[in-house]
Amino acid sequence: MLLEVTKTIIGLGLLSIIAMYAQFISNTPEYQRLSVKSEEIWGNIRYSLDVRGRRFWAGIYEIEDKLRGEEIKAIRYF
Repeated sequence: MLLEVTKTIIGLGLLSIIAMYAQFISNTPEYQRLSVKSEEIWGNIRYSLDVRGRRFWAGIYEIEDKLRGEEIKAIRYF
């Protein structure tokens, strides 16, 4: 029982040290520059996936219209 309590105290101590280190690192200018850059990259990825998804569904709708025999009049679905 004493060993388990000791392990718990040591574990919580290590977690608190890691948390303090993470807080210190997140306040550095290098981290903040990287954070802004990574947010920009994720924004580009989200936009690219959105455009590709829209093009995919537009293609599906065009195929569906062709199968039904409807005339397509240069309509862009998305």
